[in-house]
Amino acid sequence: MVSKEENDLLTLTGPGTPGGDFMRAYWHPIALADDVPEDCSPIPLRVLSEDLVLYRDGQGQLGLLGRWCSHRRMDLAHGWVEDNGLRCAWHAWLYDAAGHCLEQPMEPPDSTYRESIQHPAYSAIERGGIIFGYLGGGEPPVLPEYEFSTVAGEARASARYLLECNYLQSLEANVDPAQLGPLRWLGQTDPEANSGDATFEKMEIEPGPTAFGVRLAVLQALEGKGQALKEVRNFIMPNLCLAPANGMDGGVAHWHVPIDDTHHWHYVLAFRRDGPITVDEARQNGVQRLEGYRFENPREEMTGNAVAYAVLLAESQGPIYDRTREELGDGDRGVIAMRGAIYGGIKDVLEGADPPHVLRSADERDFRDLAAAKHQMTATRD
Repeated sequence: MVSKEENDLLTLTGPGTPGGDFMRAYWHPIALADDVPEDCSPIPLRVLSEDLVLYRDGQGQLGLLGRWCSHRRMDLAHGWVEDNGLRCAWHAWLYDAAGHCLEQPMEPPDSTYRESIQHPAYSAIERGGIIFGYLGGGEPPVLPEYEFSTVAGEARASARYLLECNYLQSLEANVDPAQLGPLRWLGQTDPEANSGDATFEKMEIEPGPTAFGVRLAVLQALEGKGQALKEVRNFIMPNLCLAPANGMDGGVAHWHVPIDDTHHWHYVLAFRRDGPITVDEARQNGVQRLEGYRFENPREEMTGNAVAYAVLLAESQGPIYDRTREELGDGDRGVIAMRGAIYGGIKDVLEGADPPHVLRSADERDFRDLAAAKHQMTATRD
């Protein structure tokens, strides 16, 4: 059973919290790249309980700044994007992507006041159709290179969903392979594995610690089919789950990025290894662009998009799930292992060390062989 103090460590990610300091050691998805085209207006964001603004300057460089102007706290989301930065709409202070104040038109011509201004600024980069932000201090770590970030653009598809609950609830749902069991029983997902008339006889979950997080091996025996579905999925620190794809040779990356402690973004990137991904394949693997980033009725919309079911599960637990009242079983070994990895990472940060999977050398960045997989095999019975 998790204590209240342990639950707070896992779920609270605002500035100054242990969990927040842990999260800020990593890069996080903050936008889909095609939502931030050239010449677009500044985009207001809230990430890890911080208010930010994202933009591309006239040279195409990404900027990620504190949302409120250092002068009179004007909202920079109403500012003007220029060739070398973002200009406040009130007194026209101009900031570059590093947070330096380049111009203060209403100050005396010989004033050096602007040189004393350091506006909050963070690093932002684009990879695999997703924009990542680093909200920590010091030199940013190296962004890991995964298989899905290196495939051709036509072989991947991405979407994001807004959830009104703590990030960890949705992350636990992704790491837990039992999540899709009811959908398979109903024949609503993974049609190659189940026709809808079989029931799961047993499930064995074998989690193993790794340098990047936790690897889960899953063995499921299907009653009446004489086969087992063997699946390998990975939890990658601090908030990424890599799962096998349905209906194609590929995989699905699921990121769960806190907006604040009671809201988060679920980013989904599906990719195919052997050619372009179709719209139907993308949706079957959780990628669907929605107005307002919300399912209107997740229970009705879960057919063909398992993410809708995951939203239903996570939000049903409330804004922040009270883990002090849960009763865990053997089937929860993967979730337990993931929580243990996060606890360990938080402890590392509290002790002044880098948590696992924070990379400091470009030679360490290649994780293209970190694949999730699914196989049909003969069932073994006790």
